Amino acid sequence: MTKHNSIIAMHCIDMADTTVPCRIAYFGFDSANENIRRRMTAFANAGAQATGYMMRRKEPTTTEWTNIDLGITKDRAFVHRLLSVARALPTVYKNRKNIANDDLLWARNLEMLLLAWLTKAITRSKADLVYEVLDVHAILYTDNLKGKIARAAERFLLRRITSLVVSSPGFLRDYFTSWQQYTGRAVVWENRMLLNDAPEQTSNPSHPLRVIPPLRIGYVGGLRCSTSLQILLNTAQTLGPKVEVHLHGYFSILIPEELRQAVLNTENIHWHGSYKHPDDIQEIYHQLDVIWAGDLSDGLNSSALLPNRIYEGSYFGAIPIAPAASEVGRWVDKMGFGFTVDNPLQDNLIKLIDELTQETLLTKRNSLLDTDKSVFLESNSTAIQILQKILTTDGSVHALDIVA
Repeated sequence: MTKHNSIIAMHCIDMADTTVPCRIAYFGFDSANENIRRRMTAFANAGAQATGYMMRRKEPTTTEWTNIDLGITKDRAFVHRLLSVARALPTVYKNRKNIANDDLLWARNLEMLLLAWLTKAITRSKADLVYEVLDVHAILYTDNLKGKIARAAERFLLRRITSLVVSSPGFLRDYFTSWQQYTGRAVVWENRMLLNDAPEQTSNPSHPLRVIPPLRIGYVGGLRCSTSLQILLNTAQTLGPKVEVHLHGYFSILIPEELRQAVLNTENIHWHGSYKHPDDIQEIYHQLDVIWAGDLSDGLNSSALLPNRIYEGSYFGAIPIAPAASEVGRWVDKMGFGFTVDNPLQDNLIKLIDELTQETLLTKRNSLLDTDKSVFLESNSTAIQILQKILTTDGSVHALDIVA
């Protein structure tokens, strides 16, 4: 550890009971992304001074933090995003004096890690690099030439970071330790709801259980998984009045137009469009009995992630249903308050819903509402603990040191 970082670590430990007053340059891929808003809020709540150096997917929007706009980029266009890194360097260089005083260069996703590493070089910053991953891009787990080049680049950068932050232990087990042989410091920071975003923080957010049928099943968030939508469409068509499917969020460009139209034209499927987070989520989940928590759109990435909807939905009393052969399925089984379905998912989801009784639903709901709310909610102490751990890393760790 450098002398610079030793001083920071001691200062932060002295303030452990209240705040972690360090400076963070956060390199984000989309300043309007809800998960990034949640992370920047967590930093502020922990007492850190975080400045965003962020790209965006659309026109600039007002942020709750100081943000340096790095221009527009495209979703799922990996090569375009790499070119955006090059275009961002002059802006970063203009802010080199501020960056030189930061304690951490924190990068969300691979191309932003590249930008943070280049920033460290051109500004001669002594800050530590932190790599945060909530999704593993599909190109990174393919065996073609592009995939091999991308993984090699990532391995190069992994050797230069202080800490890896992931939202699911599945990313460590199924990708970073197996595909990339990463053995450095790893921190699991689950994508739970912030305590600030939960209404009536000390109360029980339960709501009366509706009489079924129909069972109201929700799919909430970015509607990006064609397989999930097809499963829900077939379920709605097969079970008819026994089930209602409620979709909240926007349709990804990955969803075929034919499937989108079939969903919109099915009588017992209701698309409610985009919603405001966190303002609308309580009302959304209180209208649901269960939520579909699976994501089957991205292979390894989908099987390893823990999506935010499982924490939000569970907190508000909507019971999760997940594919058994996935990280979210393992999470649901461990918690014991949801349902998992084995392959073939379509047949087994229909069977589960068709045979679901009011008594079974009530048992699961009571188990969910009896669960300690810290399972779903993140307090300020989480960010404080993680920042302390990262700032006191001495660079000598070789085995995984996981903070949950």
